[in-house]
Amino acid sequence: MFFLFNLVTFTNINFLALKPMKKILFWGSGMLMLLVASCNNDNYSIFHPVTPPSSATCDSSGTISYATSVAPVMALSCATSGCHDAASMQGGVVLSTYIGVHKANQNGLLIPAIKHNTPNAAPTNWMPLTGSLDPCDVAKIVKWANNGALNN
Repeated sequence: MFFLFNLVTFTNINFLALKPMKKILFWGSGMLMLLVASCNNDNYSIFHPVTPPSSATCDSSGTISYATSVAPVMALSCATSGCHDAASMQGGVVLSTYIGVHKANQNGLLIPAIKHNTPNAAPTNWMPLTGSLDPCDVAKIVKWANNGALNN
């Protein structure tokens, strides 16, 4: 409000002499400027939190199998042509075999890349480049890795 008062006195506008429509436009434009100035996007994660998978739709209980839970996700989303298949080997990472996935996990590359919220992984290292994996798949891969990353 102080800003608007100074604006009126600084520009030598006689506010009382303005017609009603001009008063509405003057105050409306002032309010619009305040509204626009108050908008910001300082913290993306507050408005777009990572939601954990619902227990009703995602069953990550029990033992997570590489063959049934991890390998299909890797084949569909990671070990594709031009990415992390044996021919392309982007970043020297091959995710088309158990050995390659296990090595990426041991080197600390796998989990930060697929979680997308790990401070150590720059957004350019988030995988897949086309978006995010299903949160349930991420939870299963993380559990598989935390339980020893077995070839089962």
